Amino acid sequence: MHAAERLSHSILTRTSEAAERIERLHTLVVAEQGEIVLERTYNGPPATQPVNIKSLSKTVLAALTGAAIADGLITGVDQPVVELLGPLVPDDTDPRVEEITVGHLLSLQAGLEPTSGRHYGGGWRAGTGWPMPSPAPSLIGPGVRCSTPPAAAISFRQR
Repeated sequence: MHAAERLSHSILTRTSEAAERIERLHTLVVAEQGEIVLERTYNGPPATQPVNIKSLSKTVLAALTGAAIADGLITGVDQPVVELLGPLVPDDTDPRVEEITVGHLLSLQAGLEPTSGRHYGGGWRAGTGWPMPSPAPSLIGPGVRCSTPPAAAISFRQR
């Protein structure tokens, strides 16, 4: 990117002012070429404090999945997630889990029971730095649209 194409101070100022009017926005971070050019907290904890972003995690995971596909870390949305999990898949997992693809997770069609709302905090535990099902999650069936939990999606990581 050439200097003339970089974000101008006036654009960053207008962006920050517009963000200030968004009541539920906690923090805005804008990075350009790997450098943070705007970081401001409006409502909520500081940017250095981790927060539960719930539904936004789906958007972030979709972007990260696209980057992983572009980098060859994931072969595509038709790749079964068990190939990515390898030995992290519990032995007692429902055999239908083998049918769940990356695309099923991204489109909320993995068929896993929800872990939010009244289901929050039930069968998930921290493991190797990631939430993992414990015991194996209930499965409605791959391809069935349901409320796939973000925790299920983020448990699928590169080995």
